[in-house]
Amino acid sequence: MVSPFGLPLVKVALQGSTPQWLSFDTGATQTIIDRGWAEQLGFAIQDLGGSAQPGGRVQMGRFSGATMQLGGLDWPDRTFLAVALEPIEDAVGRPIPGIIGYDLLQSFVVETDYAKRRMWLHDPASFRYEGDGTILEIEIKGTKPMMPVTLFKRDGSAVIANFTIDAGSTQAVSLAAHFYPSVLTPDQVAVPARGWGFGGNQSRGLLLRIPRVEFGPYAFEEVSSHAVVADGTSGKRRWDGIIGGELLRRFNVIYDYSRGRMILEPNDTLRDPLRESLTGMEFVAEGGGSKAVVVYTVYQGSAADRAGVREGDLLGALNGKPVTSHELAWLWDRLRAGVGDEHHLRMRRGDAERHVALKLERLPLTH
Repeated sequence: MVSPFGLPLVKVALQGSTPQWLSFDTGATQTIIDRGWAEQLGFAIQDLGGSAQPGGRVQMGRFSGATMQLGGLDWPDRTFLAVALEPIEDAVGRPIPGIIGYDLLQSFVVETDYAKRRMWLHDPASFRYEGDGTILEIEIKGTKPMMPVTLFKRDGSAVIANFTIDAGSTQAVSLAAHFYPSVLTPDQVAVPARGWGFGGNQSRGLLLRIPRVEFGPYAFEEVSSHAVVADGTSGKRRWDGIIGGELLRRFNVIYDYSRGRMILEPNDTLRDPLRESLTGMEFVAEGGGSKAVVVYTVYQGSAADRAGVREGDLLGALNGKPVTSHELAWLWDRLRAGVGDEHHLRMRRGDAERHVALKLERLPLTH
């Protein structure tokens, strides 16, 4: 298992194919395979029509009779969804030929160790936990694992909310459209933001900082959080927000749906600073990282904003190294750690090229 951006990727094979890195996503209702890969392997795909997803409508298909190989385990006779996954490739900067979802979590006790880069699948009937981690009660609503999370507001008051656990999110915390106004106070600073949705379009939102987030015995201070305003879907979500990979990567996480629990064993990164954009820019890699790295968001008042960087600018090099020779995670990691460090970027807008020096700083989201 590897985890660029805090996104767990697991190497698996389908029908004896060359192994590929698939995303493991507790927020996915079912395992999804890239439609092109499924067709290449000879599966007959039944079209299911369009489905409203964050980022726009997605054409869904389905195929049956597949065997997935996970390590030395065969997971036979599976029915998977088939969806074109190129939009995710742009957001992550590498091919994502599939997303492993709820059906695996329903079948096994799944253990993801971010520090050791390993995933284990346990038989629920024989699994016995003998460690000293924290056992949290979760509720499976539909296909989503839910737990209570306490958020503290700027005025010191607390809100208890129902959050879903989403290993497929790179955020620390995301807030649903119906819920985020309940954590705002009159002195709350929030700036416009955009997210990259599953449907390939950008969702509109706000970026704000929550003073404190608690679940179980764990607390995180001054958490940069994305509040969704509109994401291409309609209707009220069954959850108030999301706990994502930026928090989950700090643990060995055991998902035991059969017993309604999640077990957290902290690793050495538990108290590391929460990663966030320290330049005030967010990027996508058009063509999965092989063509161009494009700025799709610049946060108001950030270092990038003050330096004149704008949405649509192209990033050519970081400290003299061409960014297209690296995965997007390489760039992401270097610009989200090291407050006070200075980086030199080569940018292009149209035919004009310029060099920008940016000192990394936390976004100005508090008074």
